[in-house]
Amino acid sequence: MRWQVTILILVCLRDAATFQIFLLFMTSIITHFYLFTLKPYPSPLDQGLAVFNEYLVSIYLLTLLTLTGYNENPVREAIGWALLGILLASIGVNFGKFSIVSGHAVWTNRHRIKMKVKSIFAKVKTCGRKGSNESKAKVY
Repeated sequence: MRWQVTILILVCLRDAATFQIFLLFMTSIITHFYLFTLKPYPSPLDQGLAVFNEYLVSIYLLTLLTLTGYNENPVREAIGWALLGILLASIGVNFGKFSIVSGHAVWTNRHRIKMKVKSIFAKVKTCGRKGSNESKAKVY
């Protein structure tokens, strides 16, 4: 539902950037409330990451709000770099979480993965031998 509201805000209010950002910030506040009261994620790690991401969305929107004025802002370039930093922080934290969860899954299943890889190599090795014996038989 949040995506639909966001799309409606962006499409219907495309000429009112400040009002867009304000409404998007309000949806972010509602999402904060939802995350804190209902705790929709099963694991604390996922819950914490969702809250962190929502905080970054709020910070991004508030920072973006400073760029909507009609006057020329002397620190416009610094604000742009701040927005880029917020975006990179979000990407870094989410990629870090993905790496940790993936690494943990591989580590806990390493024995099963190792056995599966060995069985695949054994099948490939067996298929190679059968093929070479058949080809030798055909040559003679």
